[in-house]
Amino acid sequence: TVFVTYTVTAGPKPAIAVLPQNLTYAASVGGATPANQQITISNTGLGALRWRKSTSQPLCDVTPSSGTIAPGASANASVSVTAPSSAGNFSCTVYVVDDNANNSPQTVQVTYVVGSPPAANIGFSPAVLTFTAPSGGPAPASQSATLANTGTGPLTYTISTDQPWCVVSPSSGTLA
Repeated sequence: TVFVTYTVTAGPKPAIAVLPQNLTYAASVGGATPANQQITISNTGLGALRWRKSTSQPLCDVTPSSGTIAPGASANASVSVTAPSSAGNFSCTVYVVDDNANNSPQTVQVTYVVGSPPAANIGFSPAVLTFTAPSGGPAPASQSATLANTGTGPLTYTISTDQPWCVVSPSSGTLA
């Protein structure tokens, strides 16, 4: 009788490294969505890294959502955020997962600061117009005033008067 002993060991394992580990985005409500940012996923182990992404909220996403990386190699992935409808500070965690890696998952913390929409501000100069005319005589000459938007958001305006003899032109419009 011959006894044979077999030793079964696990094959080489991958190890995940992700940089950067923190991403920050900023935008205003109603403004453009911030540009995507890149993360680099590296395999610092000895086995093939078969990674997939997971996120803590639908606020952020990763493209591609999975991949295979050879030992010693790296690949880039793009992290995007979707625009929330309200101002505030939002966060999300991106998980890079490989069930065979001893250090799985690795995380990227995403911070998204969304400010209030830009505000318009009315500037009017001069502040007062004075018209003088004799009773029953000719109408006084027209006077000009300047309406300006001194804020950072668009200004849509309508001007009205409470006297029929006072006419404003143009009576509405939009200023950037």
